[in-house]
Amino acid sequence: MTTKNIVQNAEGVRINQGVLFWAGILGPFVYVLNVILGGFITQGYSHIRNAVSELTQRGASNIVTLSAFFVVSAILMIAFGIAIMLHYRHQSRQVYAGGALIVVYGVFAALLATVFPQDPVGAESTFPGTMHLVFAGLAALVIVGSILLIGMGLRQTEERWHYFKLYSVITVIVMLIFGASTPILMMNGIELMGLFERLTQLAYLQWFVILAVKSNAVNAR
Repeated sequence: MTTKNIVQNAEGVRINQGVLFWAGILGPFVYVLNVILGGFITQGYSHIRNAVSELTQRGASNIVTLSAFFVVSAILMIAFGIAIMLHYRHQSRQVYAGGALIVVYGVFAALLATVFPQDPVGAESTFPGTMHLVFAGLAALVIVGSILLIGMGLRQTEERWHYFKLYSVITVIVMLIFGASTPILMMNGIELMGLFERLTQLAYLQWFVILAVKSNAVNAR
């Protein structure tokens, strides 16, 4: 293989990574828009009181449409995780591992919206419904792990990422505050579960978008 071919192949990989980085921007937006759509088309649904998973729970009226868009969002996040792994595979093991966790998160997200739907509140527990709770808990741990690994790893790669570690830690703290508040609200009969869940999700979704934007800018140089 000639030097010219090597350069051309490297440029091709770089371009593909740029496309995949855009998936990290589109994935969260598809997710948020799908949640908003679900609230409009699901009768009696409240973004303040109801969990996002209730949109695709067992027997939900719009489960096929909404599940499809959640899967699209999940696939985009998997592509984004792969982009992180490809771009930083020689620069930081921490960032590479964080990218792998984003891929795992995307797989979990797809399973939660399809194979393992939530059981309706008050209904008899089923195996898929139980696994939904298990995978939801694992997904939360995976997200926190990816944010911390990438935040710490990127700080060591380039000066432009100097404050990204602090930003990542703050993001995780915000997630934990809102996430831990949800069961407390439920135990006290305060119907704000949907609101606090969305605030938790927005915390990590906006982090994904910022990471994708900055990574795409670095990749383009």
